[in-house]
Formats: sequence, C-alpha cells, structure tokens
Amino acid sequence: MKTIHIIIAKDRENKSVRTFFSKKFFLVKQFFFIIASLILASCGDKSNKQTEVIIVDVTETYPAKEMHLQDIADVKYVPLGSNEEFLIGDYFRIASVDDERIVIFSRNHIFTFDPAGNPLTLINKTGQKKGEEYNSIYKSIIEPHQKKILIFDLSQHKCLVFDLQGNYERDFPISTNNEYITINDLENFDENNLILYTENLFEINKTPFLILSKNDGKIMKQIEIPFEKIIIPAIVDAERGVAMSVNYKSIQLLKSGFLLTELSSDTIYHLSSSGQLSPFIARTPAIQSMNKPVFLLFGAETVRYLFMSTVVFKFDFESFTGFPETPLIYDKKEEQTYQCVLYNDDYPSKKQAGIENSTNFINTANATAVVLFQAYELIEAYKQGNLNGQLKEIASKLTEDDNPVLMVAKFKNDL
Repeated sequence: MKTIHIIIAKDRENKSVRTFFSKKFFLVKQFFFIIASLILASCGDKSNKQTEVIIVDVTETYPAKEMHLQDIADVKYVPLGSNEEFLIGDYFRIASVDDERIVIFSRNHIFTFDPAGNPLTLINKTGQKKGEEYNSIYKSIIEPHQKKILIFDLSQHKCLVFDLQGNYERDFPISTNNEYITINDLENFDENNLILYTENLFEINKTPFLILSKNDGKIMKQIEIPFEKIIIPAIVDAERGVAMSVNYKSIQLLKSGFLLTELSSDTIYHLSSSGQLSPFIARTPAIQSMNKPVFLLFGAETVRYLFMSTVVFKFDFESFTGFPETPLIYDKKEEQTYQCVLYNDDYPSKKQAGIENSTNFINTANATAVVLFQAYELIEAYKQGNLNGQLKEIASKLTEDDNPVLMVAKFKNDL
C-alpha cells in the first residue's frame, strides 16, 4: 500500500517544490514578527484583554487535570423532533443555536427547529433554476443582523440569501481573484461583511483570510499570516483512492473578535472586530521543523479556561483510524497548561464532553457550545446504564430512527 503524506513545501521566491525542512532564519523572523505584533497590539485596539501570548509545547506530556462539564457550564438537552420529512441523518453541520431557533444543514437540506426542538421549516432549494437555487451547500450560516440564511454554493462561487422560511431574496458572487484558491471556511464578520479562509494548493497564499462585502462580494481586506511553506493536513492512500484530512475550524468566534488558525503557521491569531491582528497562542516546536507534524487546534474559551487539543498527523488505512487527539486546557488563573479529561456527569462513560473539539458548534461570543448525539448512540448507552439525569430520561423514549439530541452547554460567567 502506498500512502502519500501531503506536505507541500514551496519556496517563496522560485516556488519550486522541495524537501520539507526547517529554517532557523525563518523561525527567528517569525519570532520577531510576534514581538512586533505584541508591541503594536499594546498601542492599538484594547478590546482583546489578553496581552501575553500563551505558549503550548505540542510534544510535552502535561500534568493531568480532571474536570466536570457541569462545574463550568449550565447543561441542557434538546431532542430534535422527527417526522417523515424532518430526518437529519448522519451527515450534518450545526449552523446556529440561539434563543430563537436551531438551524442544522444536512446534505442539501436546511432544518430549522424552535428552541425546544420542535420542527419549524425544511428548506431544499437544489436545482438549476437560475439565481434562486443552489447545486450543493458547502457552508451555511445565519446572518444575525438581518436574520437571513446565507448559503455558499462552491460550484457556483456565490452566496445565496434566503429568509428563515426559505424564500429566495438575492445572491452575490464570492470570488478570490484566483481560480486555484478554494474557500474552506466562512463566517459573519460584521453587519456588512463576511470573513473567509482560503487555501491554494499550488503556491504560497500569503493572505489566506479575506474580508468580503455581503453586498457585492468585493474583497474589502486581505489578512496576511506569516509562514514559510504550505502544510496541507491530508493523507492520501493512492491504492485505495482515499484521502483523509484533519477536521478543524479555521475561524472561530470570540466575544472580542475571532481566532484565526492557519496550520502552516506556529501562531493562532486574534482578530479584533475592528481588524487588529495580534498573536493569541504560539506553539512549539515549530510546525515547519517536524517530520511528523503535530497540530494545535483551539476548542472553546470560558472566563477562566481555554480548551485546546493536539492532533498527530498520522492515519492507518488498514484499521481506518488515526489523527490521535490529546485534549488540553489552559488555566488563565494559574497560567498553566494541563492534559484535560472533561467529564459529562450525564454521560460519564464518554471520554470527553466534546467542547475541546472545534468541529462541534462552539460560539464563544455567546458562551455556548453544542454537541450532537445520535439517537442510536444514546439508546445503546441507556441500555448499558451509562446515562444519568435528563439525558437518561430522553434516551429512554428514543427510537433508532429519531433525530439526534443536542447538548447545549452555556458557560458560567465566573468559570
């Protein structure tokens, strides 16, 4: 079996593919960039209270710390109602959870529920009708200011705008000015703009993050992230024709702005709502120096804690398992990093509560994390006596054909 690790290394000057290795000069240059950014941040936007960069060694075995989700968050469970039309399935993404509605998209369908989980609307606008339909949903978000659903159709390179009942209103192009650049993440930036994360597999993309107008798709700002070589977090099994990649969020919401993650860089950056970029978390050793990369991913933030995880860039296609993950937590009060085991008292047999993983729906700006449990998983856990409280009561009434159950964790203000 031939396994190909995709680590694309390109020189900034001649752009020729060469061997993946570390440059001391680049590490020194990046260090001085971080110091300069800190100086500028201290003189500029004060909306982000953190002034010191947190350093995380991705190779270190940190001391263990056991925690309970219920100690740091108010937890409730929402069983999503089911009927013949409202069946989410196994492939889904949570688009929004707030006090008014829950929005989930699965394949090319958009499901909306009220806060109690009762079905509201089902939107399916797939087709070739010019302007008003999409071929496929690559990303869907809720526009919080005007209460609209924004659907990004990758095949058409445009964003379609619908109201919450599924009525088409308008669309606008999303262009990166380069046909080789793909859009991998998209979020609301402010009332008038979106923020995007882009990748270019063929050359160095110095400005992977873009701010685009919601009105006409025009690029309003390009955000540069310093790094030397592209590292694509995907492994290909050429014989099987299968590729597996590390699943993570490039753009995450904070109360003070956004966190921007570019895996080719050693730094996770904070972008304030006014556009000020500053280092937030720095990893060591340098990602460019590792033959077998270990990635640092951000999960969630509470008043006291930062939840993160390290992911080893390794996958076994025989067992179809890989990318081993180690959950971490940074205690702001103690200024100490721990290897964290976060228990959910209602589901104590589950190894982690889920909020340390950025692929779950986490909106730190609203102090909320949402984890989805499939009905068949909860039924099995119930039969084995592994559930407690409200979750146990809900699971006792589920059938395997039911929609999933949401765990909504609202972080406490003092933890």
